[in-house]
Amino acid sequence: YYCFARKPSYILRHILPSLSDDFCTQFDRLLKRVFQSIPATILTDTQWKQVKMPIRVGGCGLPGTAHVAAAAFVANAKETREFMMKKFSRTRFLIDPDPTDEPTNERYPAELTHHLLQIKEQFIEQIYDPEKELSDEDKVEKWNERVSQHLGDRNLQHFFTTILSKTAKNEIHTELNKPGTEADYARFLSVAKSHTGDFLLALPKSKALTLNALEFSSAVRIRLGCDFLNMPNGKCSCKRNPILDKKGVHLLSCPKGGHLIYNHDAVQRDIQVLATSAGFQASALSKDVILRNNTPAINNRKGDLLIPAAASLVLPADEDKGFPLLLDFTRVNGASKSAFKNTIKDSDSSLMNADDKKYKKYKPLAEANDIEFMPMAFECYGALSKKFQKLVRALCHIRAEAQEIEEEAVLNYWYRRISCTIQRGNSIAISKRIIDIVQTTTPLQDEYYRDNIIDLEHNNIDTMLRSSVV
Repeated sequence: YYCFARKPSYILRHILPSLSDDFCTQFDRLLKRVFQSIPATILTDTQWKQVKMPIRVGGCGLPGTAHVAAAAFVANAKETREFMMKKFSRTRFLIDPDPTDEPTNERYPAELTHHLLQIKEQFIEQIYDPEKELSDEDKVEKWNERVSQHLGDRNLQHFFTTILSKTAKNEIHTELNKPGTEADYARFLSVAKSHTGDFLLALPKSKALTLNALEFSSAVRIRLGCDFLNMPNGKCSCKRNPILDKKGVHLLSCPKGGHLIYNHDAVQRDIQVLATSAGFQASALSKDVILRNNTPAINNRKGDLLIPAAASLVLPADEDKGFPLLLDFTRVNGASKSAFKNTIKDSDSSLMNADDKKYKKYKPLAEANDIEFMPMAFECYGALSKKFQKLVRALCHIRAEAQEIEEEAVLNYWYRRISCTIQRGNSIAISKRIIDIVQTTTPLQDEYYRDNIIDLEHNNIDTMLRSSVV
């Protein structure tokens, strides 16, 4: 996928600017047909728009043919205009995308003018601010300033592509922000946050950064909100007993089966390994982690990870008392039935609410035991709380200094590793629960039904349903 998503970028940037809109449309359809083999399902127009958006804003980073072609075409023409005018002054009508020129019958000026006006109109729409009440002249002046700035910096194509991508994102917001699609809208808001798509950038050089075909397919389906074709009909067998949705939203937060515990513990292990590699002693699930409050043992609390001398990494100098740092991990789902309304109002609400609950549960007891407490909340879609990110950055900084390597490389590795861990856990949570539900609700149960059989089924990627569309 890493190569697949970048090869078209090279092709589009260097070849397609000179090709017609019809070819761009046909090539876009071809890319869509090929990409659909990854989630093994037919994508809707909204999902395909999301695929073509940058990873940092919720997409899959696959360059949109029309966007790249238009942006590259106009940007390259404007950036090379001055040089070309000096060397080939007679060809001005072919290389100058100035909409004020007299119309000609040549193909390139018409296309350049059309694309430039389209990008300009979208930019003016995006900078609308009711508080400033910019006039049309002010908006045009702002456009000219930005174009001149990026033209001088030779990054005009990036500026144009950002405008087109922002328009596509606004279109997705409009299509999903309506009655009946609230959960899907909350899912899109969740995956549009930072670090949710880091698994798409992970090079599979180690086991920790590798997702098998089933895991990667599940991760893409969850990110785009695709249906799981093998989702059984009826209700889940957990205590809440909700009707199973085809997108697997409930199974991403279903407590039955212990699969969410696996995901929770896997993320915890990643942070423990990171802390150890940075030179800290980290202990998990030991008696040292228990917070005692002089009451019966049933009322005692147990955190997840204890890191002595690490509180200074996350606290201001005047607040650091030299206490050990106790971490407690919690996994949330911003698109679940109980959370999607708050997510639509504030996309960070699920993470903030999880932090507040953990603080109320652990903070007073931790202080009484001379321990500094910090919640570590993460979403099933991959978003990390601000406290989570702060600790990761601090540990990566120390590790980079100790190993004398570039800090950015260490950060990228650990963010992508954690992202892969979360997506791997999502795949296990959904696929194993589907098998579990089918096995327990089918009259003729498999006499060899055991956990190891489920594990074998999960690892057998030949059982993954594939679309007939190739």
